[in-house]
Amino acid sequence: MQPSQLNRYNLVQLCLQGSISLVLILSVTGTVNLTALVIAIALSQVLAVIEVWSAARGNTGSTFVASLIQVGARIAVSVLLFFFLPLGPQWMIVVLGVAWAGADTLRYLYYLQKATRVLAWARYSGFIVLYPIGMALENMIVWRLMQHYLNEPLWFFLPFLSVYLVFAVQMYLYMLRQRRRFLSCEGRSDPSSA
Repeated sequence: MQPSQLNRYNLVQLCLQGSISLVLILSVTGTVNLTALVIAIALSQVLAVIEVWSAARGNTGSTFVASLIQVGARIAVSVLLFFFLPLGPQWMIVVLGVAWAGADTLRYLYYLQKATRVLAWARYSGFIVLYPIGMALENMIVWRLMQHYLNEPLWFFLPFLSVYLVFAVQMYLYMLRQRRRFLSCEGRSDPSSA
């Protein structure tokens, strides 16, 4: 993608994160159904396939594998949220939405504002808390779904969890390396590449 296309994409995603935040507030107050939140989250994650494609083409500094892991896991969980809605508990979806929207809002703001030191720190520090919250809830939702739909959920969940943990640890360590790189003096010169 060209820089102008990348900026437009980041702006669209930032607007989607804002709409997710608005729907989060409205769903907590009971004004809208939680289905609207799941649809907003799913739309954002499906659109993120552009990031994987862009990383595969080498148009961003992000690696293809890191993009694929994050976007793939989020799309899978977004699909599962539709099955999870009638099972609940609803707070899991709300907190997951907060974690995902929080991390993505920081990321897209950072990409649009470039080398702002405060945004660099927020972007490369917010994930330290938000990623574990999101990852824990993703696993809790998958576990609850397996409990509901399978007779022996543990035998299906353990292999899933094993594979998930490998990729989750890889993603978290990747972000820690990115944090170290971009918060150092030499990393601040290229904020669009993570």
